[in-house]
Amino acid sequence: MQNISNLPIIPIMHCFDENYCLPAAVSFYSMLKYANKNYFYKLYVLHSDNISKDSQEKLKQTIAIFPNASLEFINKGGFYDDLWEKLKSRAHFSKDMFYKLSVASSFPQYDKMIVTDVDVLWQGDISVEFDKFENGGGWQLYRWL
Repeated sequence: MQNISNLPIIPIMHCFDENYCLPAAVSFYSMLKYANKNYFYKLYVLHSDNISKDSQEKLKQTIAIFPNASLEFINKGGFYDDLWEKLKSRAHFSKDMFYKLSVASSFPQYDKMIVTDVDVLWQGDISVEFDKFENGGGWQLYRWL
């Protein structure tokens, strides 16, 4: 779905791999269920060429019922391979987490963006908090209700 109604955009970035597609579907749905109809929610998924086309299509179908949302997959495969290989401890992380560090250079068209994980179950609309954030105001921590 494209923002054909020219609603203000709330960009939202996620970084995950094939193993997190099911939680992503739940998180996307819960977010958009509460979405303010006066905004367009543009969801981005940055990944390392590790989400199958089938899973991408299923996730797109999950949000297709929401006319004020879209989902775009951006394959950044290979971008952080060297850094990932040099890490001594990876714990439970994937190299996709590094894409969060490059949000500003990956999306220069936005002044602000929500970066979140797919293990979040949303219980309200995020547009209120998005509107509260002031550009250049330093780091702010918001409590999601």
